[in-house]
Amino acid sequence: MVSGEEYETSCPTGYAGFVTLTCVDQTPEVTDGACYSHCLQGRYIGDSWNVVYEPIYHGETEEIDCGDDYDGYVILQCNDGTVELAEGNCYGRCASGRYTVRSGIVLRHSALGHEDLTASMECPDGFVGSVRLICLDGEMSIYEGYCYAHCDSGGVQGAKYSYMLHTETASLICPVAGSIEVTCYDGDVVVNSGECYVNCAAGSIRDENHSLVQYPAIEHLGTTTGTCAGNSTGYVQVTCDNGIVSLTPLLGQRCYRHCSSGSLVTSDGSLITSPSLEHDQRTNVKCTEDIGTVTVRCDDGVSYIASGYCGEGNCPAGSLVVGDASVYYPEINDDEETEFPQECEGAYLGEAVLGCADSVVEVINITFLYPAVENLSAMDFNASKMSAEFLKEHEDEYFHLCGCCIPAPVPEGADPIAGVDLRKIIVWAVCVGVVGAFLAT
Repeated sequence: MVSGEEYETSCPTGYAGFVTLTCVDQTPEVTDGACYSHCLQGRYIGDSWNVVYEPIYHGETEEIDCGDDYDGYVILQCNDGTVELAEGNCYGRCASGRYTVRSGIVLRHSALGHEDLTASMECPDGFVGSVRLICLDGEMSIYEGYCYAHCDSGGVQGAKYSYMLHTETASLICPVAGSIEVTCYDGDVVVNSGECYVNCAAGSIRDENHSLVQYPAIEHLGTTTGTCAGNSTGYVQVTCDNGIVSLTPLLGQRCYRHCSSGSLVTSDGSLITSPSLEHDQRTNVKCTEDIGTVTVRCDDGVSYIASGYCGEGNCPAGSLVVGDASVYYPEINDDEETEFPQECEGAYLGEAVLGCADSVVEVINITFLYPAVENLSAMDFNASKMSAEFLKEHEDEYFHLCGCCIPAPVPEGADPIAGVDLRKIIVWAVCVGVVGAFLAT
């Protein structure tokens, strides 16, 4: 070929088409047309099937039956050496066997072709309905219908029911209170309307302050008195509403919390340590670095100083001369008295009640108690030397003598008093060095 000359020719064997060749610098080049490969014999593989095809010329098709175990046909086309599915499909057939409609129901069926249907089959005992099965591409499925289960006897919300048919409706009386209407649907009993109410089991609930309230079993819409427990005390009314308890305190009812130990500051600025206290409990706390004792009280979880202070104004422990006798006394708070009467010392009889007023100790009262036992002189009685049995026997038979601390010798006119009239009160007014007189009343 001369440079630039063109030559048209058909494609070689195994190909289809025509090409135009042009001589360019002594080399032929394709300047127009193309050659397309034919398709050799082979196997086309589909989703779940395959078919064998004969040689196919480029651009032409071949129709093939799907063969055994499949229904349908396919048309294959050759496209430049590649076989493609142009039309149709192969669908699997269903072998005879068993199909599970649902748990407990298995139906037998014969061999079916693609899209073939079985006859309508009744559901077994315990179920109602019928089904038809269909074969779709080798898989069995329900075409129409269903098997609905009846309902065995049982209970719902505590109410009992007997055997019920599918879609059957019944009215049930609840065991505690209320009524419900139920329907059996495919093995399950569902509540259409109404409600069953239940009682409340014994338990506990916490109030707004997290105090624990314990309560016994309560009937629906009933009330009971709950007891505050744990770190609190008191009583609160508890109400039950359909198994749920709530606190419905009456006027004055609540839980009062106890108090934990901690530090408090007195009115004079002293720091004291309060012990753990129950609600409304009081205790005396000794000042740690000064004179005095303060009374600490617990009120609903809060400890506070109810009375007293530390330091100047209180009276330190000591002794006070009363007449010729010395009376020893413990530490006394300002504007308070001794907690217990103080015994006259030495050869003197009687007990003195002392008070503190702005750092000064003074006598509030002096008394002498002895039992009205026949031939027992007041001067001969000493409770510390008497047996517990004697004191117990005569605990309700005491005279009350009032006055100053007196010497042990029997005063003039103070003869033994026969123990006849019990619980007499003898007023004895005696000053130091002066003989007293008994006035019987």
